[in-house]
Amino acid sequence: MTNNANLNTLPIFLNASQVKEILQISQSTFLRKIKDGSLPIVRVGRRLLIPKEFIENLILKSYENLTCNKANIISNNQIFQEENFMNKNNKEFTNV
Repeated sequence: MTNNANLNTLPIFLNASQVKEILQISQSTFLRKIKDGSLPIVRVGRRLLIPKEFIENLILKSYENLTCNKANIISNNQIFQEENFMNKNNKEFTNV
């Protein structure tokens, strides 16, 4: 799989190599996620296959969390700036 590959062109089930490349994780991280149940697998003989839909949803949720966290940071930063502005103005009025 190349870096330019689209998830839509991949099969319904992904093998370990594909998942590790898409998620950019190591073999040990891959196995740990399987062991702790955070990565669902389908066993076909000795092969471990992961539903592509799960990987797509995982990426989508990560992106949504990132954008929500970014929005919260921006919002919190605006609140902080407004509070500093208010405190600064209040000091100017109390010093008069």
